[in-house]
Amino acid sequence: MKYILLALMIFSLMFSAYGCREMEESSETSSSVYAVKQDYKIITQQEAKRMIDTEKDIIILDVRRQDEYDTEHIPNAVLIPNESIIDTRPAELDDLNQKILIYCRSGNRSKQAAQKLADMGYTNIYEFGGIITWEYDTVKPSALKSPEDISLRDTDGNGKNYLFTYNGEDYKALYTNDKWKIINSYKITDTDDIEIICEALKNVHPIHNADYSGYRTAEDMAYEWQQHNLAYPLIPSDSAWKESARDVDINPQDQGKSLYELFYDRIK
Repeated sequence: MKYILLALMIFSLMFSAYGCREMEESSETSSSVYAVKQDYKIITQQEAKRMIDTEKDIIILDVRRQDEYDTEHIPNAVLIPNESIIDTRPAELDDLNQKILIYCRSGNRSKQAAQKLADMGYTNIYEFGGIITWEYDTVKPSALKSPEDISLRDTDGNGKNYLFTYNGEDYKALYTNDKWKIINSYKITDTDDIEIICEALKNVHPIHNADYSGYRTAEDMAYEWQQHNLAYPLIPSDSAWKESARDVDINPQDQGKSLYELFYDRIK
């Protein structure tokens, strides 16, 4: 009888251990399934840019921290840090069918946030990676306070070849016959800073209006620069105009032209 009871105890222990292991394996399987679960769409940043430019009623959602957002973010992006998205629908996202485009720094937190929102019932979620690979316009704190901040200087004393410094990098600015040409201008995207740079250029060599009745303002010159910046990423890499689009040339003839008019002028 004693041996029978001992055998039953051993059998019971073996069954319990097997049951626990089976439950653990089941739990791991469930966790793994959850990890690959995806109820949102992943799109390229080119697709995201097209949607932002052409569609209405889109929410661009930045899920980084406040300090990251303050340093740089995509224009019109709404900040809801990933850590704050838990189990309650964010007040900023009151429509479950709203088209929401999500990004973070590198694409990790954006995927986490996208899945959490999808689990809450949001049906139109698009994840497009991180801002570190975003090639289009962003909003940054203005680096300049006045035209003097760029340290514009004449490099050879002939009033044609200039250098200025922006965010620690030197840029060439060439003046010839009522025209300023800024080399690699596409790299400078902040609207306020562009206008301040144009103010500095205008103070040295003003550019005439299209009708030559006066001179262009810094704001007007900055508008032309911004149109070049908008056109640059839209031009195919194998286009002959891609390289020249990097460098804005501010002149009387291009005053007030949109990016489409400027682009047409270069390919007709």
